Amino acid sequence: MLGLGIILVLCLSAVNSQFPRVCTTDAAFRTKSCCPLWKDKSPCGSRSGRGRCQDLVALRGKVPQYNDDRFNWPQNYYDHTCECYGNFGGFDCGDCKFGYFGDKCDRKKIVVRREIRELSVLERKRFFSYLALAKTTKSKDFVILSTGDRHHRETYRFVDASLYDIFSWTHYYAMKPIMTNSTFNPNKNFAHQGPSFPGWHRLGILFLERQIQLMTGDENFAVPYYDWRSDENCTICTDDFLGTNDEQGLLNPYSHFSFWRSICSGFNYPDAYCPVADTEYKMERLHRKPGTTPYAPKLPTFQDVENTLKLRYFDTPPFNETSRRSFRNALEGFLSPTDGVTLRRSMHNLVHVYLGGTMSQIPISSNDPIFILHHGFIDKIYEQWILRYNASPDIYPENNEIGQGPNNCTTPYFPCIKNKDLVRSSIEFGYRFSSFQDKKHCIKTFENLVFKEVNKLQNKVKSNKLRRLSNPVVNFTTAEPKALKDLKNNKNIILKAADKGRATVVINKQDYKSEIYSQLNMGNVNAKLGDTSMFGLGEVLSQVDEEGHENPVAYISQKLLPREVAYAAAEKCSQEATTLSVREIIYSAHGS
Repeated sequence: MLGLGIILVLCLSAVNSQFPRVCTTDAAFRTKSCCPLWKDKSPCGSRSGRGRCQDLVALRGKVPQYNDDRFNWPQNYYDHTCECYGNFGGFDCGDCKFGYFGDKCDRKKIVVRREIRELSVLERKRFFSYLALAKTTKSKDFVILSTGDRHHRETYRFVDASLYDIFSWTHYYAMKPIMTNSTFNPNKNFAHQGPSFPGWHRLGILFLERQIQLMTGDENFAVPYYDWRSDENCTICTDDFLGTNDEQGLLNPYSHFSFWRSICSGFNYPDAYCPVADTEYKMERLHRKPGTTPYAPKLPTFQDVENTLKLRYFDTPPFNETSRRSFRNALEGFLSPTDGVTLRRSMHNLVHVYLGGTMSQIPISSNDPIFILHHGFIDKIYEQWILRYNASPDIYPENNEIGQGPNNCTTPYFPCIKNKDLVRSSIEFGYRFSSFQDKKHCIKTFENLVFKEVNKLQNKVKSNKLRRLSNPVVNFTTAEPKALKDLKNNKNIILKAADKGRATVVINKQDYKSEIYSQLNMGNVNAKLGDTSMFGLGEVLSQVDEEGHENPVAYISQKLLPREVAYAAAEKCSQEATTLSVREIIYSAHGS
């Protein structure tokens, strides 16, 4: 982090989070206006048609003066902020909305967020390099608020911070207990324990992703995610990925993030806002101790995620950590997804506690880069729920949680984005997700089904529950068995069941291979025919990709026996129907 000292001491009546640097001047606070001049020298780029300076008082009415400086964000600090037109965005309308690029913000781009284990070594190193750059590059647009006493506004000051620390501090600032009548409520904040939870964190990842895109000029950059469903332990907690740790939880000095310190760590009193934000040596190093917490020994499972997605109500009264049959509360991790009724730690919360260290201290957890990978996957689950139930802003509930109403601005972001407007498909924000573990899980489930049936068959054979016919009836003529044997041994033909009816087709083998090759040889994908007679299949036709990996696509063998047909199965995987036989599964098992 680059903590470069005090920018400004605020002696006015208010200050707020994620503050645009140009709006922390004496003049800005005196006039309560955050409508910066754009390049055309007009407020919010109004002369160029990018936006206008909006009067929040006329729009919403005068705001009562509560104790907490974040109430009715951002009106405790500014009565005027920018409202951007069309695809323009940013606190001064000088940027574009998420998903748009170009000087006129007329170029739409959809980036793909992939599971971090999908990335090549080069892509992974680039991602870690971008994070290191974000951690050490001072933000030119934003500053952060620091004070040791939230009760006295004259102690408020603004300090410089790196791009990544701006992101971390924003989560910290939204998480601080809400103060009403000089009393702090530790169970109330602006980012958790209410309907805003999934949308707030979606916006946080979008903010960091956009800042890195602007910093690097890489419009294709997308924050990856960590799909923890299939992990019995943290498989990305290695030095090739997020880093190993010693017995005390300190990261290995050879890991990518061993030098990182946690902004706003230590001195975590409810009446303070990051009091040592500009004093790096007083900040804690990153800690992580996955799987060592006795009451959180395992990560959530595939079934936990599927049960969460089955909860069709976005949120339910009283819209907090006690809500039942609530998708939001199960996703956040206060509600068991198994029955939707029992209140217990699960999902999002369970992962934080499982990882331990910095991640288990929720206000400062965003300092650990594994936070963005974890919340990237939480956002993927949220996206799946939105698509499954065709959700829209209309389903966001009216509620009494401070700052979490449908029309409240998501605190503390500039410009204002209403909580309800984050209940939209990710495509509208310029990104989508890969299906990394989804197909893998589907295939694994299918294989388990087939092997289970095969084991049942083997057990029946061992227990003599299958009877053999002692004198099978022979209904062939003398010549027919010889003819069939000759056909079977003829290497120049293939016997296939007809597409329709119950006939058997005899095909010239070379013609059959040529037709399959012509259908598979597309672009840079080549076909290869291999001998798999040791598995009882005859031959297997595979696609060979650019890296030389073989992917079986067709199996050339005799017609399956009746008992094999009986144990064939089908599983619909990611909207693609795939049918495999017992022989094919056995081949996969031997070939993997």
